[in-house]
Amino acid sequence: MKHNTRFVFNDVAGYDSPASSRGLIYAIRTDAQHATEFLQKNIFDYLRSDARNTETDAQLKKRIRGVVHGAYETWGHDIIRATSEHLDYSKYNIEKPHKQFLEVHFYRAHDLATEAVKKANTLIKENPAYDGKPVLYVSLDSMIEKHGEHEVQVAFSRLFSLNGTQQFGYVGRPGTKDLDDQIREVRDTLKKLKEQHGEPIPFILLEDNVRYAKTLNWIIEKMEQNGVFEHGELAGISTCFCCATPDQRSLIKQGGKTVPLVMAVDYKDAKVDVTTPRDLLFDGFVVQIGEEQGQNNPITNTSRLPGIFMNVAERFKIRPEKSEAFRDTVKRTNIEFCCNVQRELEINIPVSWFVGADAISHVSGHSADTPMAQVISDAKEYMPANSNIKQHQPLKAAP
Repeated sequence: MKHNTRFVFNDVAGYDSPASSRGLIYAIRTDAQHATEFLQKNIFDYLRSDARNTETDAQLKKRIRGVVHGAYETWGHDIIRATSEHLDYSKYNIEKPHKQFLEVHFYRAHDLATEAVKKANTLIKENPAYDGKPVLYVSLDSMIEKHGEHEVQVAFSRLFSLNGTQQFGYVGRPGTKDLDDQIREVRDTLKKLKEQHGEPIPFILLEDNVRYAKTLNWIIEKMEQNGVFEHGELAGISTCFCCATPDQRSLIKQGGKTVPLVMAVDYKDAKVDVTTPRDLLFDGFVVQIGEEQGQNNPITNTSRLPGIFMNVAERFKIRPEKSEAFRDTVKRTNIEFCCNVQRELEINIPVSWFVGADAISHVSGHSADTPMAQVISDAKEYMPANSNIKQHQPLKAAP
């Protein structure tokens, strides 16, 4: 049975509580540039090196962006419709057929980030204890940046097994420093500011979505372990979306006190999932590849694996009996994206032009030079040779 899908394009400023849907809401930040940035760069580098190219760099970038963004928009809508048709609504406690309806709320990523920072600024201004002090913005999300004079990124993600059925602890995102090193950078920045101003400095955590207290409490605990609160005070958390219940919001604590929480969009008690369709091709879930790490060794060889190579029922809440049909539809849609871009730009797109190329090659057995469309055509859930191996032992104690 096919399920209806409704698309809604929302502004952010001026309200913080969208009208609730009778079914399930998908909240999505428009992310065409963020999702395809790596691919566009590789296409540009290839075409720029072609002696036949007579365009300026600006003209070439504009043409590539137009083609890729157009193909991405079509791809995204097709992926969402496929998800709606195969979604396991029982995962959201939606059992009645007439309520198995998907309403997709799109938000401009830049506007959301701007609004989240505005909310953070208001939170600071309303607390007299922080009057006149500098503020450190600590972003936990790569799509929230350039938000103040003093800023630090802490980039971390949950680690998954290669087939996506197991979740482990949190690690620094691929290409970033060890997570403890990132947190110590927050500490050192606060220490310098404290030395300049003679007293602890307020800092704000910027997050994309708050659903449960667990993750935020974990990162706050990591900050405590690394001495962050010796030099700074957690003034609050500002998030793009909030889907947490009042109980979960009250459980976010530091030093025994509930941390103030503000949000750009408050979904309150609606049935909502903040989702990123790009994980099916352009991004993915953090995995460990290569040799197994010893129990006392840090995990350093991480990458991102697109969800099309994982257990899609598990990772995307698809009805198990519909998982292969969903995978087949996504494969066709992914291939169509590649073919549309290749036709418009008269190029071939290899695996190496996508984020996570090393992980894709690892699980597919194809080299990084293989056309991505061919690799997607063969894509299936990764099945480890020895399913009894327990991976990622160093993270066993993490939440």
